[in-house]
Amino acid sequence: MGRHKPNRSRRPRPDRSAAMAYADAYRCGHCHSEISLRAPDPDGIDHIDVAHDAGCPVLNGTLPDLPDSMRAAHETGGTVVIDSSTGMHFTIFVTDNR
Repeated sequence: MGRHKPNRSRRPRPDRSAAMAYADAYRCGHCHSEISLRAPDPDGIDHIDVAHDAGCPVLNGTLPDLPDSMRAAHETGGTVVIDSSTGMHFTIFVTDNR
């Protein structure tokens, strides 16, 4: 467990470059937020945490963060998907893993 086993190849690490690029590109237009990339969840999906400043209107819910997400997705080649039933949005990256 956790150690290298002779005569066995290592499992390939997942490519997290798209999520890292998105985290680098995301900027809140209203504060100096700090962005961090969390470890992938059990399904292998990356999540980005945005720590907005205390007085940020996005944090308070006065303004949406969708424009900032759209800008970051545009810069990194991602696609923003909006769930019409909940209003939540997600940025997805499609890769060809053939």
